Amino acid sequence: MIATFYFLTLFVSVVTGISITIYAWTHRRQLVGTLFFITTASGTFLLVCNLLILVSPTAQTAYFFARLQHLGASIGGVSILLFIMVYTGRIYQLNPAYIIPLYASASFNSVIILTDPMHDWFYWSFHVIQIDNFSFVQATFNWWFFVHSTYMLVIIVWCSILLLLAIRGTTGMIRRQYVGLFIALQFPPMTAILSVILMNMGLDWIDIYNPYPISFTIFNLIVLRILLRDHFLDIMPVAYPLILSEIPEGIIVTDAYNRIIEINPLAKMHKPPTTESYIGKLVHETFPELQFLKTGDVITVNQANRLVYFEYQSKELYRGDERIGRLIVLRDVTRQRQYQQRELELALQQERVIILTKFIEKVSHEVRTPLAIIRNSAYLINRVDDIQKRTDNVEQIKTQVLRINRLVDMMLKITHLESAKPTFAPINVDVFLSAIGNGWQSKPDVVYTPSGNLPVIHGDQTLLYEAIGELLDNASRFSPPDSTITLSATVKGQYLHITVADEGMGIDDKTLPFVFEMFWRNEVTTHSGLGLGLPFVRQIAQLHGGDVHVTSQVGVGSQFTIRLPI
Repeated sequence: MIATFYFLTLFVSVVTGISITIYAWTHRRQLVGTLFFITTASGTFLLVCNLLILVSPTAQTAYFFARLQHLGASIGGVSILLFIMVYTGRIYQLNPAYIIPLYASASFNSVIILTDPMHDWFYWSFHVIQIDNFSFVQATFNWWFFVHSTYMLVIIVWCSILLLLAIRGTTGMIRRQYVGLFIALQFPPMTAILSVILMNMGLDWIDIYNPYPISFTIFNLIVLRILLRDHFLDIMPVAYPLILSEIPEGIIVTDAYNRIIEINPLAKMHKPPTTESYIGKLVHETFPELQFLKTGDVITVNQANRLVYFEYQSKELYRGDERIGRLIVLRDVTRQRQYQQRELELALQQERVIILTKFIEKVSHEVRTPLAIIRNSAYLINRVDDIQKRTDNVEQIKTQVLRINRLVDMMLKITHLESAKPTFAPINVDVFLSAIGNGWQSKPDVVYTPSGNLPVIHGDQTLLYEAIGELLDNASRFSPPDSTITLSATVKGQYLHITVADEGMGIDDKTLPFVFEMFWRNEVTTHSGLGLGLPFVRQIAQLHGGDVHVTSQVGVGSQFTIRLPI
């Protein structure tokens, strides 16, 4: 009766194992599914061998299946270790250098057991007895049995530690699965240990009705319950590698010491050959461009001669109050950036059209006046006989031609600056400004006193010469001939300030905000220019990464300052 019950129990376990193996086969396309299939197939193979021992017609056949069952145990043990490593998120640890030795050791162990008739290292003695027409084994073991048992025990302990660590950091359905697997794993080793204890206590029937295969029935039933209740292999741990590889964002996970423990293909900005090239390295050594970024910042990466824009997102990971790592998400915003760039270019194009239209209107107005004067003067030359009047008309024509010529020159300069690329070179400020002051020939005089401690700056000397020349020319037209124009330079923070100060009539507060506008002129003075000089100066300052500003007091004078980065 007991023998029949033992056979039926093994038979149920085999059927359950085959069912689970078929289920795992349907998920074999996923790595974790493949490993689970090998695990269940190996366990089922062990149970089938035990079932075949019971129905073996001869002792020699039973001996063969008794040895063969350990092939399933060895391969299954390694497979379940690898399965649990993947299932608990340690897929990055799997590589040939790690997997091959494990399966090689399992194969070597199986070869030793299968060749036991040649050396008797595993079985010291092997006998078969018949109970209710079933074959039961009575055996004593040699030293390799203890090597094999230790080998399997190390694997089970290793798997248990991985599951315990995973249980700490999970909740809900995944936690239930981890707990279920942990409990199921304890039955085979605990059954083997309990059998040894009971045999030493004198319960010899344990040696005949070996409960170790029965423990696989319990293991299979627990796994089957997880299958039916929690849809094992259909939720996050299996989907995790697939999601990580298919999600349209770069993902980097670091540990508490900022070492990379997980990375997906989109985050591999530098394109090394394998994922293992990243794992274990400090994230800021591997990706120095990420070190000083804040959430929301956008970085540009050149991938395959194509600019890709990533928006940086970062979140600290905690288990309770303990910081365990960090999640970095690199969101591909290339399309949004390209769309924004197109919108910006369109807006700039529209703005250019508006500016160009206004510019043409201003130029037309500025040219129309001198042309009218030229036309009238030319008309009067042929209508008057007075030599002096004719001479005055000729001078007016010359003056207006010079005015138009200057207007065209200034417009060409400003237009050229729109697309100009300054030629930066070191400039000794004292020498540069002294040359400008000493070369000034007009009235009023220009005074520059070298300070001797000014830093060397980098700039386009030709453009800066023209900008300062415009300021000096502007100052000379609004200053009395017997006054002095002061040219000076000072350092304030990270900027060099070059100031042109005059003793002229000054500019009132209402007018001051408009002096840098294109074609603006002070209509209250007879010294008014073209209204292009100060905008020209501002453009040159901006090309150098600086700016220009003015302070003025009516009746005292004005100070125009070009600010340049050092």
